Amino acid sequence: MEDLDVKAMTRRPKPKPDPAKPGQYLHNGAKAKAESPKDGLASTGVAVAVVAVAVVVLAAGAIALAILGKRK
Repeated sequence: MEDLDVKAMTRRPKPKPDPAKPGQYLHNGAKAKAESPKDGLASTGVAVAVVAVAVVVLAAGAIALAILGKRK
């Protein structure tokens, strides 16, 4: 299983202050990095949940195979 840093993957970009205009901010790409409404399963929360369910299903299958293997 790959150890992913999910917290870093979901972090928002930090605001970049505009040196020419105090109190204003430069474009930091936050809108481009935001989830598109068309990205149904691409959202991080759903993707993490899907992976968690897959891990549980695989673990249950391994346990079932281990139990069936001991019955023979």
